[in-house]
Amino acid sequence: MNRGIADRFAGYLKPEKGRSDVTINNYRPIVERFLQWVASQGYVRWDDTGLRELQGFFESEAKRMLGGRRAGQNGNRKPQARYMTTAAIKAFYGFLVEERLASNDLGTGLDYPKKDDLLPKPLSHEQIQRLLAITHPDPRQTIRDSWTCEDRVLIEPGYSCGLRISELRFLTMADVRLDERVLMVSGKRGRQRLVPFGRKAFDQLKLWLETCRPRRKGTDRQPYVLLNAKGRPYSAVCLWRRFKEIGEREGIASLHPHQLRHTFATHLL
Repeated sequence: MNRGIADRFAGYLKPEKGRSDVTINNYRPIVERFLQWVASQGYVRWDDTGLRELQGFFESEAKRMLGGRRAGQNGNRKPQARYMTTAAIKAFYGFLVEERLASNDLGTGLDYPKKDDLLPKPLSHEQIQRLLAITHPDPRQTIRDSWTCEDRVLIEPGYSCGLRISELRFLTMADVRLDERVLMVSGKRGRQRLVPFGRKAFDQLKLWLETCRPRRKGTDRQPYVLLNAKGRPYSAVCLWRRFKEIGEREGIASLHPHQLRHTFATHLL
C-alpha cells in the first residue's frame, strides 16, 4: 500500500502541479509520517480511511507538536504547522484520487485553520528599533567578525524588503543590483519581482558582499548571498535558528523571518 508512494507523490507535485521544491520538501515528511501512521493502524486500502480516521492522524501530529513545544522547539508555529499538515494531506489525497489509488478525495472535507490564527504577531515599534540598532551601530565601532556583519544583512534587508525565508536563502549574487538598489527576488512558484531597497539596506549589503562574505570558505564557488560557516547555502532550519539567536540577544522571544515580513507589511499600512 505504501511502498514507493512518497516518491511518486513528490514526482507528481512538481511536473503536474508546478509546486516548488520548498513546498515538496515541506509536504514530504508530513506524508511520510502519515504513511507510517496508516501502517500502524493496519489499514489495507486507502478507501478504508475516512474523515473520522484522519482525525486520529491530526491528533497524533498535535501531540508531536506539543512535545516539540515542551522541548522548546517552534513553540510559536502551531497554527502554521497545522495549516501545512492540512495542505499536505489535501494534496496527497488529490494525488491518490488522480492516480486511482483511492476513490474518495477526503481532502475536500478538510478545513484549513482560520486565517487569523496563521498571522504572526508583528513586532512592536520598540522591538524593531532594537533590531535595527544592530544594523545602525555607532560609526566609531568596528565589525568584529563576519557573523556580526551577517546579522545586519539578515535584519535590515529582511525587514525593509519583506523577504520570505526561502527568498533570503536562495538570493544570489546576480540578484543583488547595488547600482540600481533593487533585488531580483524569486518567490513562490518561480515568480520573480523587483524589490527596491533604501540607503541603509544598501550599506549593509555592500559591506557584506564586498568585505564580510569573502571571509567565508568557498565563497568563490557559491552563487548565494548567504552562506554558512562551511561556505554552503543555509538550510531553512539553520536560518530560522540564526534569527532566533539574534532575537534572544535582543530580548525578543522566538524571532523568525516571517515575523519580520509581517511587521514590514504592517508598518507599510
